[in-house]
Amino acid sequence: MTSQAEEILKQCFAVIDNGGCISDVIAGNEENAGHQVVRPGEAKWLPLGDWEPGTVCSITKDRTARLVLLHACKPNTGAFTLLLQGLLYVGLSPAVIEPTREFGDALRRHDWRCKTFNRGDRGQERVWRPREDLRIVIISQA
Repeated sequence: MTSQAEEILKQCFAVIDNGGCISDVIAGNEENAGHQVVRPGEAKWLPLGDWEPGTVCSITKDRTARLVLLHACKPNTGAFTLLLQGLLYVGLSPAVIEPTREFGDALRRHDWRCKTFNRGDRGQERVWRPREDLRIVIISQA
């Protein structure tokens, strides 16, 4: 584990010990990286009715929507598909950041691709992106 990852874990445990929420640490890290944090209810594509309040997404300068911490209110009922539709509608490119093993397996089954990036002092990051024809697939399902 990198020293940066260890530092983030220490931050998370400190927040938990003080009754806080890990999603706030994650949102802070996104802001520190220069991304605009979006929480449920702050954008039409991330409705509060579909996503738990601890969900964290962010938007980069190049219009990538970083899906960092996703927690659907009702898993397996289409919230992720609706999220993708909403992102594409407003011209954002989705990227799932460091998904769980299960979610990564599901993304792989749907032909998403994973690439590992070296983020300097922030360590490495696995980023999953959809295949190029995602827009056609999502729009045809609507």
